[in-house]
Amino acid sequence: MTAVVDASVLITVLADGGSEGQWAETAVSSYSLVAPELALVETTNILRRLEIRGKLSTLDATIAQRDLLAFDIEFFAFAPFSERVWAL
Repeated sequence: MTAVVDASVLITVLADGGSEGQWAETAVSSYSLVAPELALVETTNILRRLEIRGKLSTLDATIAQRDLLAFDIEFFAFAPFSERVWAL
């Protein structure tokens, strides 16, 4: 099966060590993942903000960023969907 993921799911997998993070990690590992390319930018931005605010250490944020880039996710360009997104 295929699951579309966004930055909120990716952040939960990468940075939440609690029960929600464990649930998300299990759920994500059960599917083939697809996402808009923008998800990489959004997730990276959130990781940096978490580090700046002291919610993640520099080491943990760096590891999470590397893990993000290692995910097996098929990315789609945003442009073909932009008009529909705007309409919604």
